[in-house]
Amino acid sequence: RALISNTVLTRLDLDDCHFGPAGVSTVLESLRSNSVLTSLLLFDNDMGPHGASRVVELLGTSPSLSKLVLGNNELGDLGVSSVFDALKNNTSMTDLDVSGNGIYQDGARSFADMLLTNRTLATVWFAHNEISNSGACAVANALSSNSTLTALDLSGNHMVGVAGACSLGDALRTRAPPFLLRGIKLRRASLQ
Repeated sequence: RALISNTVLTRLDLDDCHFGPAGVSTVLESLRSNSVLTSLLLFDNDMGPHGASRVVELLGTSPSLSKLVLGNNELGDLGVSSVFDALKNNTSMTDLDVSGNGIYQDGARSFADMLLTNRTLATVWFAHNEISNSGACAVANALSSNSTLTALDLSGNHMVGVAGACSLGDALRTRAPPFLLRGIKLRRASLQ
């Protein structure tokens, strides 16, 4: 109830609450009238793809939301793809965390598709997922036409192969100033 009537809340940290899909849905529904929320942290809430669909609804009603943390929420390719679709033309999101969500090749391709049109994301945490070599290559190709992303964390993606890592390295090397990519993190990524 307190969230429903609060129109001045700008940051909400609900990390590690383990709400599940129903709990996350209730929280997000209560935020629909808040147009000044800039930061929403929902790390480790077990929301799954259903909770992701509620996040998508919130993105449509929260014009000032610039930081969204969805790490460790079992979103999978389906859930994360719906979030990426919602961010294609979003004009406020600058920081996104989708780490540890069981994202594979399809999710990586959805991310790449989003990068082709999104012009506000600056930092993305995509660590500890399972993107494939072809997923990493798709992301690298999309980076060539995206001028706003400056940091991408792909640490712990054990399915990034040598070709994917090379493509990402090429993306780092070929982006010209002032559109520099500060870094792509591949710590503990398997390059087999």
